[in-house]
Amino acid sequence: MLKLLRQSPVLDLKNLRIMVFFIAIGFVFWADFSIGKVMFDEDSVYPFLCLILVPFSVAVKIGLSAIALVRRACVSVGIIVCCMNSLALLGDFTTDTEEYYFATRLIYAPLALGILSSYLLSIIEPQNLKEPSFSMSEKVLIFAFFISMIIVSWNLVSEAKSLTPLINIPSILMVFVIALIFSVHKNVSHLSVIGKINQAAMFTVIIAAVSGVAWYVYIIGIDDAQSIGPVIATALCAMLYGSLMSNFSISIGGQRHLSERDGMYYDWHLIEAYVFYGLILFAPFSLGDIVFAS
Repeated sequence: MLKLLRQSPVLDLKNLRIMVFFIAIGFVFWADFSIGKVMFDEDSVYPFLCLILVPFSVAVKIGLSAIALVRRACVSVGIIVCCMNSLALLGDFTTDTEEYYFATRLIYAPLALGILSSYLLSIIEPQNLKEPSFSMSEKVLIFAFFISMIIVSWNLVSEAKSLTPLINIPSILMVFVIALIFSVHKNVSHLSVIGKINQAAMFTVIIAAVSGVAWYVYIIGIDDAQSIGPVIATALCAMLYGSLMSNFSISIGGQRHLSERDGMYYDWHLIEAYVFYGLILFAPFSLGDIVFAS
């Protein structure tokens, strides 16, 4: 009897992990839909799934090891969708208080989806990972697919449909300078070009978040209402570009140099930078505000 139990596929660790994974997914669905479909709102989950297809497409080449790439990309994809929703809100700003605060749920929800997805995928991630290796033509194909998914994702969250809000010259210059620094910095001299891009992406998000708050506080201090929108857009676009760089570089093996712990730190730095910025500029009502206002 004991021998049969040991041989039972139910007790196999791999099958058990898969079962726990689907139980956890079911619970997340139930919890989110019970609250009111926040993480799985159409403007959160659809662009998230489109962008996560980029690292997932590598499965053609490395099989189930692509789960690791998808898991690593989840946080950056969450931030991409958050930034897109923030820019869409900025471009179609409403003065109705209730409508505004309802829309701000999408400034946080996609990141929550990304964090949960990353954690849950680690349960079923294969132990023996195969890192991807691509020819130049394959990288070009992945990049073309990546660009198409950016366009599709933006069209899903924005009513304007134009890509103009995603193009910000000061943000592009910021990314260029940071990438230039990382191309010659001694601390990353041992990394490949893709590895350097991956590290530059993280610092772009961090610098954009901290600088964005500083710029915003300054503009508020000098009472320059006309500059508020452009200043916010510059920081959001820079964080968007950094997250896009992160997603693409991860998809083609830009984190092969990172240990498991370093990968967790990488994600944590992205999370803390974006959440810091989001809570300063798009803070929801506090419990005290709600209680004492009523």
